[in-house]
Amino acid sequence: LLGANRFNLYSSQKIILAKIALRTEAFLDYGGAFASINTNCLHSIDGRVNPNYLLAWINSRLFQYTFECFFEGLKMQGGYLLYSAPNLSCMFVKVVDKATQESIANKVELIVKGLENGKSTSDLEQEIDIFFYRLYSLSFEEVKMVDREFPLSEKEFRKLELTF
Repeated sequence: LLGANRFNLYSSQKIILAKIALRTEAFLDYGGAFASINTNCLHSIDGRVNPNYLLAWINSRLFQYTFECFFEGLKMQGGYLLYSAPNLSCMFVKVVDKATQESIANKVELIVKGLENGKSTSDLEQEIDIFFYRLYSLSFEEVKMVDREFPLSEKEFRKLELTF
């Protein structure tokens, strides 16, 4: 039997993450339909942050790179990382205005729909990655460290504005 607190947690909106994975695997449980033993979740998300905006950050290449930098020494055999509550609580997200969050959240919804329909979402994912590179003021050289296969030239990257 579940206690009331655990039942309320499981039945609420939350971001669920694989607890042990090679890279971040996270999704938004919109209606509180999922629960598991070998996952972690972000719940009770502050009203200042759109859950899909937070999901975009967690699934971004920059989050993954940062998480790996912090916890490289804790990698398990095979390169698996532990997405535990203490590790996740060390992470930070820049909160932007509601309109920008909504724009990113809309891209996340398009990604979810595209994946459900078996379509490629790499262009949308790249747009989100670029947004976070610009938000965190990464130089082109830093972007290339995060994403060795970054498709834009330095000139193209510098032209990009932080607009969404």
